[in-house]
Parts: sequence; C-alpha cells; structure tokens
Amino acid sequence: KKNRRCCYGCPIGCSRYWLNEEGERIGKRPEYEVLWSHSANLLIDDLDKIVEMCDLEDDYGVDGMDVGMALSVLMEAGIIKWGDAEKCLEIVKKIGSGDYLGRIIGCGAELTARVFGVDRVATSKGQSLSGYDPRMSQGMGVTYSTNPQGSDNTSGFCFFTSGDKPEGAAQASFDAQIETAAFDSIGLCGLVGFHISDEFPNHIVTMMNLRLGTNFKNLEDILKIGRAVLKTEFEYNNLCGISVFANRLPHFFYREGVGENNTKFAVPNSELDSLYTSLRE
Repeated sequence: KKNRRCCYGCPIGCSRYWLNEEGERIGKRPEYEVLWSHSANLLIDDLDKIVEMCDLEDDYGVDGMDVGMALSVLMEAGIIKWGDAEKCLEIVKKIGSGDYLGRIIGCGAELTARVFGVDRVATSKGQSLSGYDPRMSQGMGVTYSTNPQGSDNTSGFCFFTSGDKPEGAAQASFDAQIETAAFDSIGLCGLVGFHISDEFPNHIVTMMNLRLGTNFKNLEDILKIGRAVLKTEFEYNNLCGISVFANRLPHFFYREGVGENNTKFAVPNSELDSLYTSLRE
C-alpha cells in the first residue's frame, strides 16, 4: 500500500517504499534485478541490508546491478566471504568516501574482475548481466550479447519465447529489441507491450496519430521506427570501435552447462552477427 507513481495515472505504480516494523520509510524497495544481484547472487538474505546498499548506490549515482555483480567478483576473489552482508555494506559505503576499493567496485564488475584477476565474470560490452541465465533462456542470451547497450534485459525482454533451446532464439530477441526501441521512442513504459491484446497496437497507432498529427496506418509503421533506432545505435557503436564481433557472451556460458541437461548457450555466432548486419540493408 505504500507505493508511489512516477507519473500521474500510471496503472502499475511499481515504485514502492520499504518500511521498518514501525511502518516508517527506511528506503526504496529495490527493483527485482537489483534485488537479485544483492541477494541470491551474493548468498545474502538480509533484506534490510540489501535495501540500505541499494539506497546508497542510488545516492552515489552508480548502477546497483553492476555493483552487486562487482561484489560477487570480490567474493570470487576471496576478498569477501559469500553471504557477508555487513562486509558488503561496508565496502559499498567506500564508494561514497572515495576509498580505493569503493572506486574500483563503483566502476563495475568488469573493471573489478580485471583488478583482482577474475576471468569468470558475467558481463557484455562492459555491463553486468541481470538475473536471467542465458543458458536457460537463450533468447535473453541473444539480447544480452547483441543489443547495443550491453547486458540490458529491458532492451529486448524475451524470457519466455525460446527457453533453453537455441532454435528461434535469435529472431525472437531481435523482434523484441525492435519492439522495445519503438516503445522507448513513443515514450511508453516497458512494462506494457504490443502483445497485451490483439487490439492494443491499433490503440497505440491511433493515440500517436491524434497526439502527433502523424498518419501511421498500422503496427508495422511503428516498428520501422524501432528498426531505425537500432540501426543508429549499431552504427554509433561501430564508430566507437564496438563492432558486431563484440556481440558475444563470456566464455563460460558456452563451456559450462547448467541444469539436468547440462545446457550451454548454443546460438551460433553467425546468427548473432546476421541480425545486426541486416540493419545495414
């Protein structure tokens, strides 16, 4: 009941306060990816400590998901014991004080791994993965590896589309990335999707035409915007030296299996490359 809406009229109101036993606000309820990176990822089950860490990271202006992954790198390196919430909180505070260790983890998981010699770190294009294992959702693995922003699950969420099978995962991710880029351009919340109902895309087209004076005819007209956005982002990355060959996951996702079937990430590189090179056509 203690939730708040980021804008008037939002039917979701996903931002909520975290209350203590007296009903007083002590922080913001973490979003689920940040909650994962500070809890299951670190074997920590103290929610109050997790909320405190996430609030501090917001105040310091650093990405909570990446800091949570950086803390797990410190655990992998033996700097912190797995599950030590007090030590993690102590180190997060060092980001604000400018201590050397705080400056390192404040720069994210990939830099932390380089400093401490850890080569098994879940990042793509320098950004840490969120809580979806790309081996159990191959479509999300494609999103992590190919989208121009790096490991951003919100840029092409397709967790339920292909499961742990690589067949069709690349196209499902690419379609989701195009749809998301279009939605972002319109200014709509990512928690809404064109798939919400058969009629919904038509409502969006009508809304845009009324608001902007445009003459879009159907959903395909809107998706052209998303495709153009992805093309611009891809070309920008190329100019910055981030080529199509950066569209890869860390090595252990290809080599280490999980689950009963020892599942590995198995979408061919040729499929990953062809998606984005097709934008040049």
